Amino acid sequence: MRKVVAKRALSMLMALVMILGVFSYTGIDASAKKGKQQVDVKAYAAIFDASYYMNKYPDVAQAIGANEQALFSHFINCGMVEGRQGCAEFNVQVYKAKYTDLRTAFGDNLPLYYQHYLNTGKAEGRTATSAEAAAIANPSQSATPVQTPVANPYDPQTLYNIMISFSSSYPEGMRYTNEDYYQWRGGIYRGGYGCAGFAFMLSDACFGDLPARKVYDVNSIRVGDVVRVNNDAHSVIVLKIENGVYTVAEANYNSSVHWGRTFTYAQMCNVFTYNMTRYPQ
Repeated sequence: MRKVVAKRALSMLMALVMILGVFSYTGIDASAKKGKQQVDVKAYAAIFDASYYMNKYPDVAQAIGANEQALFSHFINCGMVEGRQGCAEFNVQVYKAKYTDLRTAFGDNLPLYYQHYLNTGKAEGRTATSAEAAAIANPSQSATPVQTPVANPYDPQTLYNIMISFSSSYPEGMRYTNEDYYQWRGGIYRGGYGCAGFAFMLSDACFGDLPARKVYDVNSIRVGDVVRVNNDAHSVIVLKIENGVYTVAEANYNSSVHWGRTFTYAQMCNVFTYNMTRYPQ
């Protein structure tokens, strides 16, 4: 497994990627992003309807046509980053404006709002229709004020729910190797491949744009921290801590994604190198 990418080398790589125009990330469905297989678009009905998308955006229809898979590919690779509306029932800008806990967690990373609604938000009863936009912009004119949940965004259960929501898009055993890269917003490193990139992706989902810092104390580990283990050779992210047992998520462990490996306190002490935390000081 590679170590976290050094800033200088990574900046050169990113410059090349930008020139070639091949860098794209959404976090919704890795197989759709990579184009390796067709995706069951019906599974994304909560955020995407091909007919609606084609009719709402003539520029997309003119460039792509009516092919459902092509429209869906455009949506996850371009549309979500641009904040386009994939179906009548979900408006990402309304979702972002309506829920302060999500803004704290996701910042301006629009694809994460789509993923949250698809995997968690709809089941929680959250809504974000275009009809609600006026009520958000002019709350005094709304007969029923918009209700914004008030929650501690760094509550362990909240962070766990955010991270575990990714397990539907990155299921247990899914191939994930050093071919997979993620650009991090934590600030210590620009990004990482494989295990580091996967942990950074979940870290961003939990903490948005908050800066990370290194801590060399195993007793400081908290839920959502990215922990470097095995002599700085592997990254895991902490899902939960219960009764002195650390449960983690990780990728590029046997070349795949895993949810739920556990370490006792003694085991963690034995493998711990340092952790990267983003909790406000």
